[in-house]
Amino acid sequence: MTFKNGQLTIVAQNSTLADILRAVRQQTGAAIEVPPNATERVFSKLGPGPARDVLASLLNGSHFNYVMLGSPNDPSVIQHVILTSKTGEGAPAATAANVNAAAANGQPTEEPDPMVQPDEPAADDQGTAVDEGEQPVEQPAEDQNQNGQPAAKTPEQLLRELQQQQQPQQQQSGAPQGFPQPPSQAPEQQQEQEPQ
Repeated sequence: MTFKNGQLTIVAQNSTLADILRAVRQQTGAAIEVPPNATERVFSKLGPGPARDVLASLLNGSHFNYVMLGSPNDPSVIQHVILTSKTGEGAPAATAANVNAAAANGQPTEEPDPMVQPDEPAADDQGTAVDEGEQPVEQPAEDQNQNGQPAAKTPEQLLRELQQQQQPQQQQSGAPQGFPQPPSQAPEQQQEQEPQ
């Protein structure tokens, strides 16, 4: 692997994805979170090209979702890369896909909890029924699945993490946060200008 003048080249002959990502991290200085299960073998020659393009080519087709964060000063520089497994428990993956589809259509999203079992109707007839929203439900820790391994994060969680990491950097550099917002007038000002 070489990284010269912003151009990354990866030549992998039976290397693990984890080894390649560690080499990229060492050469580029990017913070890359290498998952412990990145053991798939890679046979490829990628680049030379911008690091983000070469990494995208490497990670497309792998068993991982990824998010790359560029530098606020130079978008061609990769600052942070987060990888999560594409394969996980079937129900949460399907739920995340449904939530993403509904959000894209502008519909409100409500994520069902696959761990909650419906109560027996006989228990509710006793007159001591409690609203389901008030019942304590024991849930596994958010960061681990049932096997004690780190749980795969949804794209929304990854985006939130990156935005939280980027905010202090933008505040220090004086860059605006998020997407630029169009200038808007306060409602009182709009009402005063209408009767002309």
